[in-house]
Amino acid sequence: MSEPIDAAPILLPPTSLTPHPKNEAIYTGSTSDLDLRESIQRDGILEPLVATSANVVLSGHRRLRVALDLKLDAVPVRRIDPRNEEDEVDLLVAFNTQRKKTATEIYNEAMVLKPYYASRAAERQAEGRRAGAAARHGKSTPDLEPRRRMIDDLAAAIGVKREMLRRIMRVHEAIEGQTAPQRVLEELNEGRLSVHEAYRRVRRCQRLARRREAMDRAIESGDFNYEDELEIQPFDVWEFRRRDNDFHNIAMDGDVIIEGSYGSPPAQLIAHALAYWTKPGDMVVDPMAGRGQVERVARAMRRRAVSFDLVPRADFVAKLDAMTGPPPECPLADLVFLDPPYGLTHKYSKDPRDLSRCVSEDAWLGAVLDIARRWMTVIKPGGRMIVLIGSEYRRKRDQMMDRAWAVGRGLETLGRIERRVQIPYATSMFDPRRTAHAIEHRWMLSRIRELFVIVSRESSS
Repeated sequence: MSEPIDAAPILLPPTSLTPHPKNEAIYTGSTSDLDLRESIQRDGILEPLVATSANVVLSGHRRLRVALDLKLDAVPVRRIDPRNEEDEVDLLVAFNTQRKKTATEIYNEAMVLKPYYASRAAERQAEGRRAGAAARHGKSTPDLEPRRRMIDDLAAAIGVKREMLRRIMRVHEAIEGQTAPQRVLEELNEGRLSVHEAYRRVRRCQRLARRREAMDRAIESGDFNYEDELEIQPFDVWEFRRRDNDFHNIAMDGDVIIEGSYGSPPAQLIAHALAYWTKPGDMVVDPMAGRGQVERVARAMRRRAVSFDLVPRADFVAKLDAMTGPPPECPLADLVFLDPPYGLTHKYSKDPRDLSRCVSEDAWLGAVLDIARRWMTVIKPGGRMIVLIGSEYRRKRDQMMDRAWAVGRGLETLGRIERRVQIPYATSMFDPRRTAHAIEHRWMLSRIRELFVIVSRESSS
């Protein structure tokens, strides 16, 4: 590949050395230089840098950065002479084989090496074709290298197993193609996710996204009506054993995919509410839509719907602060579906107006009731508002707060509460440690969300 020029290191001023142009593209610089700086200040540079005869650094970029920062007069350098650019890149990666690398750095190494290894693979294929043609004509053929795939060569050069590299590449490709959430890669690079777990989550996102797309096509074509599939629960306790994954939310945050259904009611819950209190063709308005689950279910049941949210998480959700009330273009509604954040249980955005950031219990309650009052104004005569409320667990206080009780009492001032429905959470949603703590201290956790159906005073008069 290359021959060393100098067996012994030479001393060169750090200002005469140039970082390799591909180094910054591959390695993210996420490692702190603090420990290295202290070591160099105490002991000097123990391991020489490696550079080409043109003084382009192949190994020791962090050492060079610290040396420049410390204004050292000279650094030890070993010279090596790569035959060409391909050799240079091979060496750049090879010198970092023992380095602790993030998944992104491994992926970057593969992407930089890939063009060179692709050309080698093409040469092997051409040799194979020539040998095959010669064999068909009865000519002798030279011994060929064992068949192998390019990814095997890349994995060997980088110093990882082939399957690990394949999965890292799949994770990056999915995120670049916006079919998986960015946070999967962030958690992988931070070491909070294994490569296997990140790959599994990406595949799940893609699988659910395909199911959602198929469902959307069926809804748009009129071939599917969710109401026909619904097993209606005839009691005032709706218990759903699992979510309907055909409506699982793979939602958008700007141009970024977000995985998960946190904050979105189960599709079956929404479908039951629409089946009981609306009919096909009715208009459903959702002022705090988030990921747009209510509108998606409404369309699947042949209702019309419009959605708004302070921080929209779906492309069909319009941006609006529910506290300002309905905009002039908002249609009259047969049903307003209001699902506010349940206190501080989960922070949905960084916007200070977000109710999930409201610390004061009285301010939160006042805001929810004010939103309900404002949006009552778009309800048609005979129409209804649904308010869905769950309890909040305050960790610092070690306290379960019954939000539904306070909201229910406040809603009575706005209209007549026609119905209350209880929707239990699955017990599996609770942290076993919290459950054990509740048993030990003899206080009850709340499994219940409550759904209030309100008829406005104008509608009921």
